[in-house]
Amino acid sequence: MAEIRSDIECMTTPSWLTDVPNNLGEPSHGKLKSDQWQTLGTTYLPISLIRLWDQNGDEAHDSCSAQHKILLSVTLSLVSVVIITSSRTVSSEKADLYLKHMQNYLAGLCDLFLLYKFLPNHHMALHLSEYICLYGPIHAWWTFPFEHLIGLLQHIPTNFQNGCPSAIKNCQSYFAKLVNPQIHNTLLTDISRFSVDLKDNTPFDPKDMTSIPEDTYKALRTHFQSTVPPRAAKFHTFYTMNGLTFSVFTQHQGNGSILVHHPLCPSVPAQIESVIQTSSTEILFVVKYFLKTMARDPFKKYPALQASLWSQNLGQLAIVKPQDVETHFACLQLIWDDSWCIVVVSLSRVFIYLNTVQHVTYLRYKNINWNNMSLQWALAVP
Repeated sequence: MAEIRSDIECMTTPSWLTDVPNNLGEPSHGKLKSDQWQTLGTTYLPISLIRLWDQNGDEAHDSCSAQHKILLSVTLSLVSVVIITSSRTVSSEKADLYLKHMQNYLAGLCDLFLLYKFLPNHHMALHLSEYICLYGPIHAWWTFPFEHLIGLLQHIPTNFQNGCPSAIKNCQSYFAKLVNPQIHNTLLTDISRFSVDLKDNTPFDPKDMTSIPEDTYKALRTHFQSTVPPRAAKFHTFYTMNGLTFSVFTQHQGNGSILVHHPLCPSVPAQIESVIQTSSTEILFVVKYFLKTMARDPFKKYPALQASLWSQNLGQLAIVKPQDVETHFACLQLIWDDSWCIVVVSLSRVFIYLNTVQHVTYLRYKNINWNNMSLQWALAVP
Protein backbone atom coordinates (compact mmCIF):
# COMPACT_ATOMS: atom_id res chain seq x y z
CA MET A 1 0.00 0.00 0.00
CA ALA A 2 2.91 2.34 0.73
CA GLU A 3 4.18 1.82 -2.84
CA ILE A 4 0.76 2.63 -4.31
CA ARG A 5 0.50 5.78 -2.19
CA SER A 6 3.96 6.83 -3.35
CA ASP A 7 2.97 6.37 -7.00
CA ILE A 8 -0.21 8.41 -6.48
CA GLU A 9 1.82 11.25 -5.01
CA CYS A 10 4.52 11.15 -7.69
CA MET A 11 2.38 10.70 -10.81
CA THR A 12 2.08 13.74 -13.06
CA THR A 13 -1.53 14.43 -14.10
CA PRO A 14 -3.49 17.25 -15.78
CA SER A 15 -5.50 19.62 -13.63
CA TRP A 16 -8.87 18.18 -14.70
CA LEU A 17 -8.16 14.61 -13.60
CA THR A 18 -9.99 13.72 -10.40
CA ASP A 19 -7.75 13.74 -7.33
CA VAL A 20 -7.19 10.49 -5.47
CA PRO A 21 -6.16 10.66 -1.78
CA ASN A 22 -2.43 10.24 -1.19
CA ASN A 23 -3.26 8.39 2.02
CA LEU A 24 -5.37 5.81 0.18
CA GLY A 25 -6.68 3.09 2.49
CA GLU A 26 -6.81 5.24 5.62
CA PRO A 27 -10.20 6.14 7.17
CA SER A 28 -9.27 9.84 7.32
CA HIS A 29 -10.01 10.51 3.63
CA GLY A 30 -13.55 9.16 3.91
CA LYS A 31 -15.47 7.18 1.33
CA LEU A 32 -14.20 7.41 -2.25
CA LYS A 33 -16.63 8.71 -4.86
CA SER A 34 -17.32 6.64 -7.99
CA ASP A 35 -15.31 9.11 -10.09
CA GLN A 36 -12.33 8.61 -7.78
CA TRP A 37 -12.70 4.84 -7.98
CA GLN A 38 -12.65 4.97 -11.77
CA THR A 39 -9.58 7.22 -11.87
CA LEU A 40 -7.81 5.04 -9.31
CA GLY A 41 -8.67 1.84 -11.17
CA THR A 42 -7.91 2.97 -14.71
CA THR A 43 -4.96 5.32 -14.18
CA TYR A 44 -3.08 4.81 -10.92
CA LEU A 45 -3.60 1.22 -9.79
CA PRO A 46 -2.65 -0.64 -13.02
CA ILE A 47 0.69 1.19 -13.22
CA SER A 48 1.56 0.38 -9.61
CA LEU A 49 0.54 -3.27 -9.85
CA ILE A 50 2.49 -3.88 -13.06
CA ARG A 51 5.51 -2.11 -11.58
CA LEU A 52 5.34 -4.29 -8.46
CA TRP A 53 4.29 -7.64 -9.90
CA ASP A 54 5.73 -7.77 -13.42
CA GLN A 55 9.38 -6.91 -12.89
CA ASN A 56 10.48 -10.39 -14.04
CA GLY A 57 8.27 -10.57 -17.10
CA ASP A 58 6.67 -13.95 -17.69
CA GLU A 59 9.19 -15.73 -15.48
CA ALA A 60 7.83 -16.48 -12.00
CA HIS A 61 10.56 -17.74 -9.68
CA ASP A 62 8.41 -18.71 -6.71
CA SER A 63 4.83 -19.49 -5.77
CA CYS A 64 4.27 -15.98 -4.43
CA SER A 65 5.33 -14.41 -7.75
CA ALA A 66 3.14 -16.85 -9.66
CA GLN A 67 0.18 -15.93 -7.48
CA HIS A 68 0.86 -12.25 -8.11
CA LYS A 69 0.85 -12.89 -11.87
CA ILE A 70 -2.57 -14.50 -11.67
CA LEU A 71 -3.91 -11.75 -9.44
CA LEU A 72 -2.48 -9.11 -11.79
CA SER A 73 -4.09 -10.74 -14.82
CA VAL A 74 -7.49 -10.95 -13.13
CA THR A 75 -7.33 -7.35 -11.88
CA LEU A 76 -6.30 -5.95 -15.26
CA SER A 77 -9.09 -7.87 -16.96
CA LEU A 78 -11.52 -5.97 -14.74
CA VAL A 79 -9.75 -2.67 -15.46
CA SER A 80 -9.88 -3.41 -19.20
CA VAL A 81 -13.62 -3.99 -18.93
CA VAL A 82 -14.09 -0.55 -17.35
CA ILE A 83 -11.96 1.18 -20.01
CA ILE A 84 -13.72 -0.52 -22.92
CA THR A 85 -17.21 0.24 -21.64
CA SER A 86 -16.26 3.86 -20.86
CA SER A 87 -15.02 4.49 -24.39
CA ARG A 88 -16.85 7.01 -26.53
CA THR A 89 -16.88 4.68 -29.51
CA VAL A 90 -18.27 1.18 -29.90
CA SER A 91 -17.90 -1.68 -32.35
CA SER A 92 -18.66 -5.39 -32.46
CA GLU A 93 -14.95 -6.08 -31.97
CA LYS A 94 -14.88 -4.03 -28.78
CA ALA A 95 -18.01 -5.79 -27.54
CA ASP A 96 -16.32 -9.15 -28.11
CA LEU A 97 -13.17 -7.92 -26.37
CA TYR A 98 -15.27 -6.74 -23.43
CA LEU A 99 -16.91 -10.18 -23.12
CA LYS A 100 -13.52 -11.91 -23.30
CA HIS A 101 -12.10 -9.79 -20.47
CA MET A 102 -15.23 -10.21 -18.35
CA GLN A 103 -15.11 -13.98 -18.75
CA ASN A 104 -11.40 -14.00 -17.87
CA TYR A 105 -12.15 -11.92 -14.79
CA LEU A 106 -14.92 -14.24 -13.57
CA ALA A 107 -12.88 -17.37 -14.33
CA GLY A 108 -9.94 -15.85 -12.46
CA LEU A 109 -12.10 -15.22 -9.41
CA CYS A 110 -13.04 -18.92 -9.40
CA ASP A 111 -9.38 -19.96 -9.56
CA LEU A 112 -8.22 -17.54 -6.87
CA PHE A 113 -11.12 -17.91 -4.45
CA LEU A 114 -12.57 -21.40 -4.54
CA LEU A 115 -15.48 -20.52 -2.26
CA TYR A 116 -16.32 -17.23 -3.97
CA LYS A 117 -20.06 -16.75 -4.52
CA PHE A 118 -21.14 -14.84 -7.59
CA LEU A 119 -23.86 -12.19 -7.44
CA PRO A 120 -26.62 -11.29 -9.94
CA ASN A 121 -24.52 -8.30 -11.06
CA HIS A 122 -21.86 -10.70 -12.33
CA HIS A 123 -24.42 -12.41 -14.55
CA MET A 124 -25.81 -9.08 -15.77
CA ALA A 125 -22.32 -7.90 -16.65
CA LEU A 126 -21.99 -10.76 -19.16
CA HIS A 127 -24.88 -9.24 -21.13
CA LEU A 128 -23.38 -5.75 -21.30
CA SER A 129 -21.63 -6.59 -24.58
CA GLU A 130 -25.09 -6.99 -26.14
CA TYR A 131 -26.22 -3.62 -24.78
CA ILE A 132 -23.13 -1.91 -26.18
CA CYS A 133 -23.97 -3.16 -29.67
CA LEU A 134 -27.65 -2.26 -29.30
CA TYR A 135 -27.42 1.18 -27.69
CA GLY A 136 -23.92 2.48 -28.41
CA PRO A 137 -21.51 4.17 -25.95
CA ILE A 138 -22.77 4.03 -22.37
CA HIS A 139 -22.45 7.82 -22.08
CA ALA A 140 -25.63 7.96 -24.14
CA TRP A 141 -27.71 5.89 -21.74
CA TRP A 142 -26.07 5.53 -18.34
CA THR A 143 -27.93 6.91 -15.30
CA PHE A 144 -24.97 8.17 -13.32
CA PRO A 145 -25.97 11.89 -13.32
CA PHE A 146 -29.40 11.02 -11.95
CA GLU A 147 -27.98 8.68 -9.31
CA HIS A 148 -25.50 11.39 -8.33
CA LEU A 149 -28.31 13.90 -7.89
CA ILE A 150 -30.37 11.42 -5.87
CA GLY A 151 -27.41 10.96 -3.56
CA LEU A 152 -27.23 14.70 -3.02
CA LEU A 153 -30.97 15.00 -2.42
CA GLN A 154 -30.85 12.27 0.20
CA HIS A 155 -28.90 14.60 2.47
CA ILE A 156 -31.64 17.24 2.44
CA PRO A 157 -33.55 17.16 5.79
CA THR A 158 -37.25 16.77 4.96
CA ASN A 159 -38.59 14.82 7.98
CA PHE A 160 -41.61 16.39 9.72
CA GLN A 161 -41.84 19.13 7.08
CA ASN A 162 -44.99 19.77 5.08
CA GLY A 163 -44.45 19.42 1.36
CA CYS A 164 -41.09 19.62 -0.33
CA PRO A 165 -40.74 23.04 -1.94
CA SER A 166 -37.38 23.68 -0.27
CA ALA A 167 -35.99 20.39 -1.56
CA ILE A 168 -37.12 21.19 -5.10
CA LYS A 169 -35.66 24.67 -4.78
CA ASN A 170 -32.34 23.23 -3.66
CA CYS A 171 -32.16 21.10 -6.80
CA GLN A 172 -30.93 24.14 -8.71
CA SER A 173 -27.73 24.39 -6.71
CA TYR A 174 -27.12 20.64 -6.95
CA PHE A 175 -27.58 20.65 -10.71
CA ALA A 176 -25.16 23.58 -10.85
CA LYS A 177 -22.58 21.53 -8.98
CA LEU A 178 -23.01 18.71 -11.46
CA VAL A 179 -22.37 20.82 -14.56
CA ASN A 180 -20.29 23.72 -13.20
CA PRO A 181 -17.33 24.13 -15.59
CA GLN A 182 -15.23 25.61 -12.78
CA ILE A 183 -15.30 22.32 -10.88
CA HIS A 184 -12.36 20.24 -12.04
CA ASN A 185 -12.79 16.49 -12.05
CA THR A 186 -12.78 13.73 -14.61
CA LEU A 187 -16.53 13.16 -14.84
CA LEU A 188 -17.54 16.81 -15.33
CA THR A 189 -14.73 17.40 -17.82
CA ASP A 190 -15.83 14.32 -19.72
CA ILE A 191 -19.47 15.51 -19.83
CA SER A 192 -18.66 19.09 -20.85
CA ARG A 193 -16.51 18.07 -23.81
CA PHE A 194 -19.50 16.77 -25.75
CA SER A 195 -20.74 20.33 -26.24
CA VAL A 196 -17.63 22.53 -26.56
CA ASP A 197 -16.31 24.03 -29.77
CA LEU A 198 -13.23 22.62 -31.46
CA LYS A 199 -11.13 25.48 -30.14
CA ASP A 200 -11.76 28.63 -28.18
CA ASN A 201 -11.03 32.13 -29.44
CA THR A 202 -7.65 33.47 -28.37
CA PRO A 203 -7.29 37.28 -28.49
CA PHE A 204 -4.59 38.43 -30.89
CA ASP A 205 -2.91 41.81 -31.21
CA PRO A 206 0.06 42.16 -33.61
CA LYS A 207 1.59 44.62 -31.15
CA ASP A 208 2.12 41.76 -28.69
CA MET A 209 4.34 39.81 -31.11
CA THR A 210 7.97 39.23 -30.16
CA SER A 211 10.96 37.76 -31.94
CA ILE A 212 11.03 33.96 -32.22
CA PRO A 213 14.12 32.26 -30.69
CA GLU A 214 16.48 30.63 -33.17
CA ASP A 215 15.84 27.02 -32.11
CA THR A 216 12.07 27.55 -32.38
CA TYR A 217 12.49 29.25 -35.76
CA LYS A 218 14.48 26.25 -36.99
CA ALA A 219 11.60 23.97 -36.01
CA LEU A 220 9.18 26.33 -37.81
CA ARG A 221 11.23 26.14 -41.01
CA THR A 222 11.02 22.36 -40.89
CA HIS A 223 7.28 22.54 -40.25
CA PHE A 224 6.42 25.04 -43.01
CA GLN A 225 8.88 23.46 -45.48
CA SER A 226 8.19 25.30 -48.75
CA THR A 227 7.08 28.61 -47.22
CA VAL A 228 9.03 31.10 -45.14
CA PRO A 229 7.82 31.12 -41.52
CA PRO A 230 7.23 34.39 -39.66
CA ARG A 231 10.07 35.80 -37.58
CA ALA A 232 7.76 37.01 -34.77
CA ALA A 233 4.83 35.56 -32.83
CA LYS A 234 2.75 36.08 -29.73
CA PHE A 235 3.70 33.68 -26.93
CA HIS A 236 0.99 32.22 -24.66
CA THR A 237 1.37 30.26 -21.44
CA PHE A 238 -1.76 28.19 -22.14
CA TYR A 239 -4.37 27.44 -24.78
CA THR A 240 -7.90 26.07 -24.32
CA MET A 241 -9.27 23.55 -26.79
CA ASN A 242 -12.07 20.98 -26.58
CA GLY A 243 -12.78 22.13 -23.04
CA LEU A 244 -9.22 21.28 -21.92
CA THR A 245 -6.38 23.61 -21.00
CA PHE A 246 -2.98 22.93 -22.56
CA SER A 247 -0.17 24.76 -20.80
CA VAL A 248 3.52 25.32 -21.24
CA PHE A 249 5.26 22.49 -19.39
CA THR A 250 7.03 24.87 -17.00
CA GLN A 251 3.66 26.38 -16.08
CA HIS A 252 1.87 23.09 -15.32
CA GLN A 253 3.54 19.74 -15.96
CA GLY A 254 0.32 17.79 -16.28
CA ASN A 255 -1.37 20.25 -18.63
CA GLY A 256 1.82 20.40 -20.69
CA SER A 257 1.99 16.61 -21.21
CA ILE A 258 0.25 15.64 -24.45
CA LEU A 259 -0.16 12.74 -26.84
CA VAL A 260 0.25 13.69 -30.50
CA HIS A 261 -0.89 11.92 -33.66
CA HIS A 262 2.21 10.86 -35.56
CA PRO A 263 2.62 9.29 -39.04
CA LEU A 264 4.89 6.56 -37.68
CA CYS A 265 2.99 5.78 -34.48
CA PRO A 266 -0.65 6.00 -33.32
CA SER A 267 0.32 8.51 -30.65
CA VAL A 268 3.60 9.87 -29.30
CA PRO A 269 4.05 11.60 -25.92
CA ALA A 270 5.46 15.11 -25.91
CA GLN A 271 5.79 18.08 -23.59
CA ILE A 272 4.79 21.60 -24.59
CA GLU A 273 7.75 23.98 -24.52
CA SER A 274 5.84 27.04 -25.76
CA VAL A 275 2.56 28.07 -27.37
CA ILE A 276 2.93 30.56 -30.22
CA GLN A 277 0.37 32.49 -32.23
CA THR A 278 1.56 33.60 -35.65
CA SER A 279 -1.73 35.14 -36.80
CA SER A 280 -5.30 35.66 -35.65
CA THR A 281 -6.18 32.16 -36.87
CA GLU A 282 -3.05 30.10 -36.27
CA ILE A 283 -1.92 28.65 -32.95
CA LEU A 284 1.04 26.26 -32.83
CA PHE A 285 2.52 24.13 -30.05
CA VAL A 286 6.30 23.98 -29.83
CA VAL A 287 7.03 20.57 -28.31
CA LYS A 288 9.72 18.04 -27.57
CA TYR A 289 8.87 14.38 -28.18
CA PHE A 290 9.86 11.72 -25.69
CA LEU A 291 12.26 9.17 -27.15
CA LYS A 292 11.64 5.44 -27.30
CA THR A 293 13.21 3.22 -24.68
CA MET A 294 15.15 0.02 -25.19
CA ALA A 295 13.68 -1.46 -22.02
CA ARG A 296 11.05 -4.20 -22.17
CA ASP A 297 7.58 -2.68 -22.24
CA PRO A 298 5.32 -4.72 -19.91
CA PHE A 299 2.26 -2.70 -20.91
CA LYS A 300 2.11 -4.14 -24.44
CA LYS A 301 0.36 -7.18 -22.98
CA TYR A 302 -2.53 -5.01 -21.80
CA PRO A 303 -3.57 -2.81 -24.77
CA ALA A 304 -6.83 -1.69 -23.15
CA LEU A 305 -4.81 0.21 -20.52
CA GLN A 306 -3.52 2.52 -23.27
CA ALA A 307 -0.22 2.73 -21.41
CA SER A 308 3.33 2.45 -22.72
CA LEU A 309 6.93 2.76 -21.60
CA TRP A 310 9.16 5.56 -22.95
CA SER A 311 12.58 7.01 -22.28
CA GLN A 312 12.63 10.08 -20.06
CA ASN A 313 14.92 11.73 -22.62
CA LEU A 314 13.53 14.28 -25.08
CA GLY A 315 14.23 14.96 -28.74
CA GLN A 316 14.63 18.22 -30.64
CA LEU A 317 11.99 20.95 -30.87
CA ALA A 318 9.10 20.22 -33.21
CA ILE A 319 5.91 22.01 -34.24
CA VAL A 320 2.46 20.52 -33.62
CA LYS A 321 -0.93 21.83 -34.68
CA PRO A 322 -3.57 21.79 -31.93
CA GLN A 323 -5.84 19.56 -34.03
CA ASP A 324 -3.12 16.90 -34.02
CA VAL A 325 -3.17 16.69 -30.22
CA GLU A 326 -5.05 13.62 -29.04
CA THR A 327 -5.28 14.25 -25.31
CA HIS A 328 -3.31 14.74 -22.11
CA PHE A 329 -1.47 11.87 -20.53
CA ALA A 330 -0.57 10.91 -16.98
CA CYS A 331 2.96 9.68 -16.35
CA LEU A 332 5.15 8.17 -13.68
CA GLN A 333 8.95 8.09 -13.63
CA LEU A 334 10.49 4.77 -12.61
CA ILE A 335 13.50 2.50 -13.06
CA TRP A 336 12.76 -0.40 -15.41
CA ASP A 337 15.35 -2.91 -16.65
CA ASP A 338 18.03 -0.84 -14.92
CA SER A 339 17.21 2.35 -16.85
CA TRP A 340 15.14 5.41 -16.06
CA CYS A 341 11.86 5.45 -17.97
CA ILE A 342 8.43 7.01 -17.81
CA VAL A 343 5.11 5.20 -17.97
CA VAL A 344 2.70 7.16 -20.19
CA VAL A 345 -1.02 6.58 -19.65
CA SER A 346 -3.38 7.97 -22.27
CA LEU A 347 -6.36 9.82 -20.81
CA SER A 348 -8.32 9.61 -24.04
CA ARG A 349 -11.95 8.55 -23.74
CA VAL A 350 -11.67 6.86 -27.13
CA PHE A 351 -10.27 3.35 -26.88
CA ILE A 352 -8.82 2.35 -30.25
CA TYR A 353 -8.86 -1.41 -30.72
CA LEU A 354 -5.78 -1.96 -32.92
CA ASN A 355 -7.32 -4.91 -34.74
CA THR A 356 -10.01 -2.56 -36.02
CA VAL A 357 -7.85 -1.32 -38.91
CA GLN A 358 -10.68 0.45 -40.71
CA HIS A 359 -11.47 2.61 -37.67
CA VAL A 360 -7.86 3.79 -37.32
CA THR A 361 -7.50 4.45 -41.05
CA TYR A 362 -10.76 6.40 -41.17
CA LEU A 363 -9.74 8.60 -38.26
CA ARG A 364 -6.37 9.37 -39.77
CA TYR A 365 -7.79 10.02 -43.23
CA LYS A 366 -10.41 12.43 -41.93
CA ASN A 367 -7.92 14.03 -39.54
CA ILE A 368 -10.58 13.97 -36.83
CA ASN A 369 -9.56 14.87 -33.32
CA TRP A 370 -10.12 11.63 -31.43
CA ASN A 371 -11.26 13.43 -28.29
CA ASN A 372 -13.88 15.56 -30.01
CA MET A 373 -15.75 12.98 -32.09
CA SER A 374 -19.45 13.66 -32.05
CA LEU A 375 -21.73 11.25 -30.23
CA GLN A 376 -23.70 10.79 -33.45
CA TRP A 377 -20.60 9.57 -35.31
CA ALA A 378 -19.56 7.34 -32.44
CA LEU A 379 -22.94 5.64 -32.48
CA ALA A 380 -22.61 5.06 -36.21
CA VAL A 381 -19.43 2.99 -35.91
CA PRO A 382 -20.29 -0.52 -37.23
